Parts: sequence; structure tokens; C-alpha cells
Amino acid sequence: YSDRLGDVYHSALCDLDRTDIYLELNLSDEAAELAERALGRFNRLGIVYEAAKSVTNLALATSRQGDMRRALELFHHGRQLFAREGNHVWLALLKYYQALVLFRSGDSARARALCEAALKGFAQAVVPRKAALCQLLLARLELNAGRLDAAERACGGALAKIEGQETPILSYHAHFILGLVREARGDRDAAYDAFRRADEGLEHLRTHLHADDLKVAFLEDKMGVYEGL
Repeated sequence: YSDRLGDVYHSALCDLDRTDIYLELNLSDEAAELAERALGRFNRLGIVYEAAKSVTNLALATSRQGDMRRALELFHHGRQLFAREGNHVWLALLKYYQALVLFRSGDSARARALCEAALKGFAQAVVPRKAALCQLLLARLELNAGRLDAAERACGGALAKIEGQETPILSYHAHFILGLVREARGDRDAAYDAFRRADEGLEHLRTHLHADDLKVAFLEDKMGVYEGL
């Protein structure tokens, strides 16, 4: 309808909203195509904020497609645009996204630096759910490095931030990582309890869509919790 009226702005907004839906459904190719189109339109209109969000969704779709190098470049471009807008929460979020991509690529040092920077930004902006995301990624980094005490503290910090909130996916991630940490310690009973609680979180996920700050999952294989059990 917007196209028929020649309303480029609202047509581009529809494209951007549809990229959110396609990312939710894991339709990366379709999301990338619409994000590219939305980005071109917002650029022609000179609208920075929506262009930055379009770049972000394009980066998310690109990471899903496996092109990590281009995804990192797009996230960097998105950070430049959000910096122009003075939007510090989105700046921190894109640092977190970049950290996730680097984690998946095996670049732990750069992932840690960006994740810690994102955590600082979320703490300053008082965004506890997003700060919890950073702590969970740090927990995975600590676990991979064999620093089990630090990994468990990071999990505990994340759980404290989401206590009393309806965040099943964060609860799932936190308890799954906690199970891995305890398993690495050889504490089978405590590991089983954590994996069981992660399993309960998975059941709740069936009725909850993922939040937009989780479009890049660093723990995509949910079979892991069953293997752990």
C-alpha cells in the first residue's frame, strides 16, 4: 500500500519490520534482501537511525549465512551510524554482537575486549537484561579458557540480573553454561541440577519469541542440554 502511494519512508519501515520477522524465523536470505532494500531507501532519505537498524539486521542475517568477515564490517558500520545518533545502548549492543561473531570465529581475545566494553555500556545505561547477555558470553569465554571459578561467577551475575524477570531464554543459557562449568569440575549432581533447570527453560521457550538482542545466538544447538543430561 505504501508503495502504491509512493510513501518511501513507510515502505522502508515495513521492510525493516519484516526483517525482524524473518530473522525470528531464521530466514536469513529473505532478511538480508529486505534489509539491503530498507538500507538503500533510508540512505536516500537521509534517515540515520533507521539506516543503522537496517545495517544491524543485515549484519545479523549475514552472520547467519556464515560470512563472518562481512558481518563484522557491517556491525562496525552500524556502530558508526549509532555513534552519530549518540545512541549508547545500541552502540553497546553492536559491540556485543561483534563479540558473539568473534567468539564463534574463535577469536577469544577480541571477543572478550568487545564484550567487556559492551557490559560497561549496558551497566552505565542500566540495562540489566543486556548486561546479563554479556556476562553469559564472558562465562563461555572463561569456561573455554579453563577458568571455572570465573565462569561460575559470571553465570551467577547473569542470573542475579534477571531474577524475577520473565526471560526464559536467558535462564536457559545461564543454567546450561552453569551445567557445563560444573560438569568440567566433575560435580555431576550439581551439573545435572543445572541442566535440568536449563531443560525447564527450553520448555518455556516454546511459547516465547526471542528478544531482538538475541538474534545472534552463541548457543544455537539446543540438543546440548539433552546431551548434558
